[in-house]
Amino acid sequence: MEGTFAEACMLETYILSVLNHDSAIASAASRMVSAAHGRPCIEMGSRRTHEEAAASAARAAVIAGFDSTSNLEAGARYGIKTVGTAAHSFTLLHDTERDAFEAQIAALGEGTSLLVDTYDVEAAVRTAVDLAGHRLGAVRLDSGDLVDQAQWVRRLLDDLGNEDTKIVVTSDLDEYAIAALQSAPVDSYGVGTSLVTGSGAPTASMVYKLVSRTDDDGNFVSVAKAAKNKASVGGRK
Repeated sequence: MEGTFAEACMLETYILSVLNHDSAIASAASRMVSAAHGRPCIEMGSRRTHEEAAASAARAAVIAGFDSTSNLEAGARYGIKTVGTAAHSFTLLHDTERDAFEAQIAALGEGTSLLVDTYDVEAAVRTAVDLAGHRLGAVRLDSGDLVDQAQWVRRLLDDLGNEDTKIVVTSDLDEYAIAALQSAPVDSYGVGTSLVTGSGAPTASMVYKLVSRTDDDGNFVSVAKAAKNKASVGGRK
């Protein structure tokens, strides 16, 4: 930054807010993308952060390698690909799980992703395949032992002729859980809370320091804070 002292002071809080928040999210996202080893990651953390921060978090995650977001505002504002499934509440709204799946397929087509762990996972997978056939896009698992569950759900889908139906997993994932799921036949990860809170590092701890000023003759003079044994380096950067 270069400007008058007043201008620089006015911008300090805003700049640090953007850089600290977005860099923390992007750093967490980068770790998760690395742990996923090429499997797509979906940003799904809007419910766990401030309403204005949610769209920015989605953007930061995609910059760091996430494939898409469930945040529609981020999609409209930044042109990010938006994806998602249905909520458990959507299934509970209907008299039966079959009714819920039929309604979702009628609205979104057979290539949609159906949430299959509201009641009984095996029964739900069978119902989903019965309704959508081999064109079923994906099933989402959101609870239980995801490694074990993904393995037998994959076998079940294959036995039912749905080799191309994908498995999406969610449920408080972070980079460590994603790494643990590498042995499971998972196709993509939906990540929420840990991503938008920085996964243990909610801020990048960036600072904003005066490093140079001009003297009465207009020449730049290097300055640096020296108290408390802080290592600051003066001079224009």
